[in-house]
Amino acid sequence: MGSTILAQTALEDDSDKPSTVAIDLTTGQQRWLVATRVVKSGDSQELVVTSGNPVIVSCNSDADTCLFEAVDLQAGTIKGSSHVQAEPGSTDEVHVTVTPTSLEAVVGWDHVVGFDPTTAAVQWRWPS
Repeated sequence: MGSTILAQTALEDDSDKPSTVAIDLTTGQQRWLVATRVVKSGDSQELVVTSGNPVIVSCNSDADTCLFEAVDLQAGTIKGSSHVQAEPGSTDEVHVTVTPTSLEAVVGWDHVVGFDPTTAAVQWRWPS
């Protein structure tokens, strides 16, 4: 995004627990880091980049919930977040789609959620 590259990085011996990092492309210096949200085996985390900022999607396999967190690109702080239950189904059935103006996720087998891509606030659900 501009002069910043975003990545998920993890230690070799703990590769299931990625942190999200921003690197300045000019200097090669780390700008910020958001610690992993993964607690245990079976949980997952993914980085989604919208037109304005990154969104971290972390899913708790025991609770079958996912946390969507919008990250401020400059500061690396959380601008907003939403918890969504993966039902019916499980967090294995979470799939995210990004367009220039939107962020949607299939959460569970037949449940679609639309998010504000800048704050990760839930805007709509289908079925409602």
